[in-house]
Amino acid sequence: MGYIADHRDALLGMLTDKQKETLEKFDDCYAELTQINEREIFVYAFRLGMRIAIEVLTEPERQ
Repeated sequence: MGYIADHRDALLGMLTDKQKETLEKFDDCYAELTQINEREIFVYAFRLGMRIAIEVLTEPERQ
């Protein structure tokens, strides 16, 4: 993360106030998109885990 922060600081030094404002809005949108993706991944993995658990628990006993 330090690598990203260093480059971000360098970029901020080159931007105007208006460009910095635009970059901040972009960062907010990117963070929101990341949260949505993480939530969708969690839901998918949880459902998959439940399907596996149901399959294992409802499997007929073998003799």
